[in-house]
Amino acid sequence: MLSRKIDKIPGLQEVLDECAEKVSKQVNFPVKMYFRMQFEYIPTKELLRIVMEATEVSNDNFFSPSRKIHHVMARQLFCYFAYYRQKKTTVQIANILNCDHSTVIHNRDKILKMMQSEDEFYMAPMIDIERRITDYITDQMQNPTA
Repeated sequence: MLSRKIDKIPGLQEVLDECAEKVSKQVNFPVKMYFRMQFEYIPTKELLRIVMEATEVSNDNFFSPSRKIHHVMARQLFCYFAYYRQKKTTVQIANILNCDHSTVIHNRDKILKMMQSEDEFYMAPMIDIERRITDYITDQMQNPTA
């Protein structure tokens, strides 16, 4: 069903495992389990809402050409989660953001680099977004008609 698997992306699994282990110790939260689990479905509209809430970026600023660091970070995080959690292609994500697919690739890769460097500016929102996604999916599984 999944068109891409984590193990097909060179080095990604090691980066995720290392980051998840370190973050798990810091926040006492089983991050590794969530990075490794199958990627449950989350609608794009929900992912956008979660990313904007977690980064405190408004809809207008998220979709603007703003280069303010918080606005850019929100778009980068969306690219990362849309690619790895939703399994969207870079072209599909680019269509959502109204940008070029190479911008999506750059944004996704930027998040991977920040994970390797353990940049707290990026890690804190990533953990928050991951928790919110998990909460959303759990809620949908418990209340499928809600």
